[in-house]
Amino acid sequence: MLISLDQVSIMLGRRLVLDEVTFRLDDGELVALAGPSGSGKSTLLSIIGGVRPFDSGRRLVDDGLDIAWITQTTVLFPTRTGLDNVAIAGFGRHRSVRSARNAAAEVLEQLGIAHLAAARAADLSGGEQQRVAVARALVAQADMILADEPTASLDEQSRDHLVQSLQAVAAQGVGVVIATHDAAVAARADRVLRLEGGRLRSGGSIGSLL
Repeated sequence: MLISLDQVSIMLGRRLVLDEVTFRLDDGELVALAGPSGSGKSTLLSIIGGVRPFDSGRRLVDDGLDIAWITQTTVLFPTRTGLDNVAIAGFGRHRSVRSARNAAAEVLEQLGIAHLAAARAADLSGGEQQRVAVARALVAQADMILADEPTASLDEQSRDHLVQSLQAVAAQGVGVVIATHDAAVAARADRVLRLEGGRLRSGGSIGSLL
């Protein structure tokens, strides 16, 4: 287990956004979090990520859990290459410049985006930038990736490439939670959960959960 929430509730103003939500994420699991706009998906992600307090319940995590975020507006260094943007994350693991760049090149190859290594981030498409962000999380040796609507502004091909990258990361043991409105994205997940009325539920067809 990477993380679990036990009966977590939170009020925002006078609205009960999350109502005794229970959730668990295991190593190598890709979970899609669905629900209408305003249902609390981003709030739940922020609680999972430990960046938002909650009113009641418990959050349990593995010791030393490292978390990476991917959003619609993932920030890269625009004048640096794809390789540099990925390698930068390796420095936090006390690698030398050479070893960090070697690790970055290896991950870009694993994710099928080695061709982005020499391109400046500013010249990459939105989908390409998101895939570089996935590679960066992998080089940083994140245990868990939280992705908040990362495909919302992408075309179909870019969306599919991004999801394939997230699947590849999960296959290496990283836990992934992706908030999405897209049935095609949810269909690639190991589990689909829906937030509605502050409650989290599973089961049923993907269409019924989106």
